[in-house]
Amino acid sequence: MVAYPQITLPYETPAIFFRPKLGLHATQYNLDTNGQGQSNQTRTLPTLTMDMGAVFERDTAFGDRSSIQTLEPRL
Repeated sequence: MVAYPQITLPYETPAIFFRPKLGLHATQYNLDTNGQGQSNQTRTLPTLTMDMGAVFERDTAFGDRSSIQTLEPRL
């Protein structure tokens, strides 16, 4: 059995974003050890993930063509 419940509370604007996520990764194994009986193995790991970044745009021109230059750093 594997269970991975998560909760997130994102904060986003047109220029920046911040998406923290908290989760709990739980795993349980029921093993048969060649007639020696069953062995139960359980693992529970808390996880914290943070995704953040920004979007920088500016108008630019290449020759006669106008365009938008974008820089999107991410951490």
